[in-house]
Parts: sequence; C-alpha cells; structure tokens
Amino acid sequence: MEVCVYPAASEAVWLRGVFNRMIRIRACLLLPWFALAALACSGKDEDPQQTPADLREWTMLVEESWTLAGGSEAKDHCVKVPIEEDIYVSAIRPLSPKGTHHTFLALSDSAEGTRCTLAVALGTMLYASGVGSEGIDLPEGVAIKLPAGKVLNLSLHLYNPESAEISGKSGMEIVRVDPSQVQHEAGTLLAGPVQLAIAPGRSTVTNECVIKKEQTAFNLFPHMHQLGVHFKTTVTQGGVSKVLHDGPYDFEEQAQLPIEPLQLVPGDTLTTECTFENPTPNVVKFGESSDTEMCFSVLFGFPGGGRTMCAFPGG
Repeated sequence: MEVCVYPAASEAVWLRGVFNRMIRIRACLLLPWFALAALACSGKDEDPQQTPADLREWTMLVEESWTLAGGSEAKDHCVKVPIEEDIYVSAIRPLSPKGTHHTFLALSDSAEGTRCTLAVALGTMLYASGVGSEGIDLPEGVAIKLPAGKVLNLSLHLYNPESAEISGKSGMEIVRVDPSQVQHEAGTLLAGPVQLAIAPGRSTVTNECVIKKEQTAFNLFPHMHQLGVHFKTTVTQGGVSKVLHDGPYDFEEQAQLPIEPLQLVPGDTLTTECTFENPTPNVVKFGESSDTEMCFSVLFGFPGGGRTMCAFPGG
C-alpha cells in the first residue's frame, strides 16, 4: 500500500490530487486487460513450438504437366532436361499431385531414348520419393551435384485407379547452394532385389547388400508397392547388427527417414526385409507398376559417385 503525506494546501488542490491518483490506478488496472485483448484480436499464435516459415529460395528444377485417363497407368512418364551449368543442391522436395505414385531423378549422358528408369538401373539415381514423401535437407557442407553437360531424367510413375480422367503437374524443387560451401557431394545407394515372386498370403523377402565403398549415410527411404505391410533395414558392422528402421509400411505415406550419420565401410552388410500381404490367388512379381512389387532400402549419403545399385550379396 502506498502512503502519501501531502503538504498543506487548499482543499481544491487536495481534491485534484486525489482525482489524479484515481485515474492512474484505473489506468494501471486496465492496461493489462487491453494488452490481452489486443493480443487476442491480433490473431497471432504465440506458441513457442510453432514451426518457423521456410524462408529459403526454392526454385523449380524440372516439372511436367500430364493427363491420365481413368483406369490407366504410366509406369515411366519420362522427362529429360539437359543441364547447362553446374548446380549444387542443399535441399530437394517433390511436387507430387494426386496420381503421382513415385518419382525418380537420375542422370544420363544424353537425351536419347524415351525411358528414364534405364538411368536409374544404370546406377545414376540422385533422388527417389513415393506417395506422401517429403523432401530432404542435406547436412551442412553436403550437396547433390548436377554437372553441366549431363541430362536430368525425371521418371514419373502415374497411376489413376478411378474412372474419371485426372490431370496434374509433377516435378522437383530445389534450394541451391554456392559451391564454396560444399565439402562433400551426396549420392544414393539402392539396396534390394530385382527379382521377386510374392506368393498369396503373408510372406517376407530378405536381401543382403555388401557395402563396397566407404560412405556416410544420413537418410533412409523405404520403398515397396501396394502389397507391402512391414519394412525393416539393418546394418551389420564387425558382426554387430544395428536396426535403422523397423515398422509398418503404408504405400500412401512413404516417408523419408532422417537417421543419425552412419559411417559405412567396405564389408559392412545392409539387410532389407520386406513383408507383403498378397490377397490375390496369383504370384506377384517385381516391376514398375503399382500392381507389381518392389523392395528397396534407398540410402542417401556422401561421398557420391560410383555404383548406386546393390541388388545381390556380392554387389
């Protein structure tokens, strides 16, 4: 409580002082209320956990508009774009409207031919994504290099199970980084079998890939098709096994999974286990269609270059 002693003064002066003090007290009581009201009316979210806006400059690397008739599928809608200058990529994300079931980005030496998955098979894949996949932020100092003189191969797997025609625009967006900030060039390792025979009922396929080149992995992309229900990836180093991922699989939500930087050396083994539920009376084989199957652990790491396909225990 504030105790005030006033000097002798006229009654009018004393009353004016009391009135001024009452005004100040009312103002002090009302200011917090006005502040809260202003905050509520502003519509701002003061949640400290709110995700900050991505202020980086995203640019479209390659895109393609398409139309797909009802009940049809394009296993390899191929787009080829010559690279005119060296490009270094620090982040990449797919543009995947309804109907885009998976996307591969690979390199080739020329724009000849009408297929893009051949570049993937030859071991030059840069990025892969599926339904519901988000992009990848590469570690600091690491970038995907797109060399001048090469050709980008964007392979779109488009699938329309509905009766009505659908249209969309698929592509790939990137964040560029200055070459002076790059210490390592990134690459991919596609580990899994290229021959499958999924019998009716529940079954598990296991594939082993022996690492041939030293590298540091930082992201895992599990990939199967519509019959896939469970996915597991394990790395074995010096006889000690470490599980990188072991969980349910949903074809409609194919996540990119960041992992703690993992140093791999020649002789390490990467084991991929895919569990399928086949409700049909038919054997389902390997293929690019959503009605066939795949089983791949796609590792993103550095340094890049060299072999990226590892489909057999010996290589």
